Amino acid sequence: MSFINKRVIAASFMGNALEFYDFTLFGALSPIVAQEFFPSDEPYISLIKTFAIFAIGFFVRPLGALYFGHIGDTRGRKAALSLSIVLITFPTIIFGLLPTYNQIGFWAPLLLMLSRMMQGFCTGGEYNGAAIFALEHTPDNRQGFVSSLSFASCLLGALFATLVAWTFTKSSLFGFALPHWTWRIPVLMGALISFIGFYIRRELAETPEFSIYETRKKELLRKTPPKTLLQMVSEVPKNFSLSIILGAINGLVMYILFGYVLAFLEKFKGLSLNSAQVYTAFGLIVCFAASFVPGYLMDNGVAPWRQFKGASLFLLAIIFPVFYSLEEASHSSIMFALALLGVSGAFIGATQHLMLYKMFPINFRYRGISLGFSIGMSLVGGSSSYILTKLCKTAYSSNNPFIQSLPKYLLPAVWPLSISIICIPLIYVLLKYRAAELENQQKESVELKDDSQENQRLG
Repeated sequence: MSFINKRVIAASFMGNALEFYDFTLFGALSPIVAQEFFPSDEPYISLIKTFAIFAIGFFVRPLGALYFGHIGDTRGRKAALSLSIVLITFPTIIFGLLPTYNQIGFWAPLLLMLSRMMQGFCTGGEYNGAAIFALEHTPDNRQGFVSSLSFASCLLGALFATLVAWTFTKSSLFGFALPHWTWRIPVLMGALISFIGFYIRRELAETPEFSIYETRKKELLRKTPPKTLLQMVSEVPKNFSLSIILGAINGLVMYILFGYVLAFLEKFKGLSLNSAQVYTAFGLIVCFAASFVPGYLMDNGVAPWRQFKGASLFLLAIIFPVFYSLEEASHSSIMFALALLGVSGAFIGATQHLMLYKMFPINFRYRGISLGFSIGMSLVGGSSSYILTKLCKTAYSSNNPFIQSLPKYLLPAVWPLSISIICIPLIYVLLKYRAAELENQQKESVELKDDSQENQRLG
């Protein structure tokens, strides 16, 4: 059966789009946020503090992954996703209405930090949970496409964020001067998106695979007693470690593309904020267009982990060309760098969902995927913009003769190079031992999947 429930797909990926809308918007507005909440005579310092707040939101994501993952594995995928998309509304509204530093002093950055922590907690189970929900509704021969579509929905959210940020941060629109506070409008639009997403999700049924698992839970528990989280992790240690690495690599690429590039072009290369946003949009468009290629390949027999291994090597190969081209800062060099990042991100992001889905049994799938991926994302994705900006500031303003003698693009390139050198060999080692077992990891889930598809066919 090749039928895909379009309503399920739309509801699943609405939350993904919202998550990346919010996080990309924070990056797109980072120069303004820096001025409003961290005023300083040194703009680089303000920007670094802003990205530190951005990173803090990621560090609480594993806690959200544990909370929503537990709900998703015990009460159902629908319950977890409905709750997460409602709760994410509150920090979005707080950010959109928050007074600035000049109005309430140190309370402004403190409340901003708390709102980012709340948002990070809520999104801890959203991104991976939505993909799980969609894949459990999808027949095997279309799961590659749905895996790609899950990632593409994030890019649509990021593109929309870049577009509205570009619109509302202009000095004028349609000949009318825009007041300074209009940057808040795109933020509050995120709350509206979450309400729409909840309305769509509340009408959906639970996934067929999980529903059948629920009916057989008592029988399965008689055979295998309930296990703690640590016991479950100990049964799939290589897969859990691999999920952490996948989160780290994904976070590295995507938050260079979503956040760092825009701030670098605006603060260090002197481009206007709107020009930097246009370049970021170009990179996202390339990434979106390329993301359906790995989906097609997966549905036609090319295993996702084979594509991911090739994409990780491609990432290692392009690090210096990307940072060199960004440093050149010509129109063509910037587009070249963003095109390379976009293609790399497409193959890394589009294949990861199906890989992760096949690595965990159904009773531990939501927690295992969300927790592992969130740990990697928080360690690397959340900190990348902060670390890269610090390294850029050092490269541009250090009085150290040795650092002054280095090309300016070299120092920030050390961060992605280091992460790649650490993670890529681990990916190959773990996949060497697990590739043959990925398809068979869920022996108890295969029967459930077959039964759910048979029920859909008869229904």
